[in-house]
Amino acid sequence: MRVLQLLILTLAFAACLPGCDPPESTFVYNTKTEELTRDVGSAVKERLDGDFGSPKNSVAWLRMPVDYGTFKGEVVEVDEDASSAYQFRVKFGSNGDEETDGEDEEDGQASPTPGEMNLAGLAIIWKSGDYAGGSQIDGGKRDGEKLATLQVAAWSKDEENGEEGLLSLRQLMDPPPAVGDTFEIVGHKLSFGRQLYAAHCQHCHGTSGDGAGPTAEYLNPRPRDYRPGKFKFQSTLKTNRPTDGDLQRIIKKGIPGTYMPSFLLLEDDEMDSIVQYVKWLSMRGEYEIKLVTQLYFDYEKVVFDEAVESALEDGLEEFEDGTRDEKPTKRSIQDELIETANADLPDIAEQESNVLKDAWTKENMTVVVPLVARTPDTAESRARGRVLYVQNCAACHGATGRGDGEQVNAYMVNDQTREKYPEPGLFDDWGQSIKPRNLTRGIYRGGRRPIDLFRRVFEGINGTPMPPFKGKFDNDKKINDARTWDLVNYIYHIPFESRGKSAGDSATKHGRTAASTPSTR
Repeated sequence: MRVLQLLILTLAFAACLPGCDPPESTFVYNTKTEELTRDVGSAVKERLDGDFGSPKNSVAWLRMPVDYGTFKGEVVEVDEDASSAYQFRVKFGSNGDEETDGEDEEDGQASPTPGEMNLAGLAIIWKSGDYAGGSQIDGGKRDGEKLATLQVAAWSKDEENGEEGLLSLRQLMDPPPAVGDTFEIVGHKLSFGRQLYAAHCQHCHGTSGDGAGPTAEYLNPRPRDYRPGKFKFQSTLKTNRPTDGDLQRIIKKGIPGTYMPSFLLLEDDEMDSIVQYVKWLSMRGEYEIKLVTQLYFDYEKVVFDEAVESALEDGLEEFEDGTRDEKPTKRSIQDELIETANADLPDIAEQESNVLKDAWTKENMTVVVPLVARTPDTAESRARGRVLYVQNCAACHGATGRGDGEQVNAYMVNDQTREKYPEPGLFDDWGQSIKPRNLTRGIYRGGRRPIDLFRRVFEGINGTPMPPFKGKFDNDKKINDARTWDLVNYIYHIPFESRGKSAGDSATKHGRTAASTPSTR
């Protein structure tokens, strides 16, 4: 029996804080969604909006592995004479992260408490009592999934004890809950993350996380588009999603050499809320892409129109020879095909949402950890690294590491269209022109720790032409990792090379001739 997945509506605060969107703020749909025939495109949009909502009315879809933020509470007092109620006294206990007892495991910082938060607009799920399992007031269901429609209208905490107070709901509960009934209020991180994202991130990354905010067109490189689920700098395998720690590190440290600044002054709970919101935006975008990909081949506007004409022609022939009872029309054929798409969409959504959930589940992520410790940074190690650099890296990064390799002037093939780009150089998965890193500057965008460089070489950089080199230096995994460390040692040394001499000059000691190793200049 399939476990029911709950959808929880989380509304933004009624008062718009500085940096928030205006009320008309909306998500932008993917270009491919707009290219679907109208009725099918509308069905995809309706599904997407139902599962994720809008910027002002976000949906915390519990199927997705996002920490939306949970406060646990218990009813302590209800008017005994009332047959219904929308107000009652409650007491809050631990939050959803019980094992930390409300404190951050790393630095002991206390997690936010209900007394510190504005709970208005957040969803409430009943865990015990007559209302256990969600909301029995609306009882609304879509494809077997309950909608928890009960929402907090106001929270008036006691002055002496901020964890107790009067909770008001937007809906009348008939009958009222009983003393001792337990509940969870869900979504404070999503709501808080939305506000922080609007204030700090949206002007570059866009409301939808599409990397198309109002300042994006003036930036090079362009801000990250979260929607395909591709993140450049992560500790996990290239095919995996980043960990929360990876995203926190980028937000905290920024990306050197780009317009992505450091947000080191944000509090830990603010950082975590932004991370959860960015993950949620990415899941929304990837979910849309997955739905559209399944339908695009048959329901793209031009393809659909051609299919309608072909089916109409066949239908008219069948009608004329008596094998079809009713004479088909263009509209009836369109309706038949659209009905098929609408019938398939729930199963497609079920399948693709499970794929997305698994992709973002921490247990399914593999963090890249070298099998051997870093090779000591010696002249011999750097010389071996120089040989590997010339063989594998110089074509893009150049013989001297200035990012001026021969590929910069070559016409590359677009992997999606299989045609050459109209201009020479390298391009990322979004079609943006990018340049190989100038390694002589010693600025490493994905972090300058040795493990950061190891992971960039080992797994490549997602969404860019930088390929993974795992297993390329030797079939033995441990030896391959040791060689990767040699290359890391050489990369660290590049900014300090004299332009007429390099660690490669000693490569002849390791079975290479001077002629096979270009010198720096």
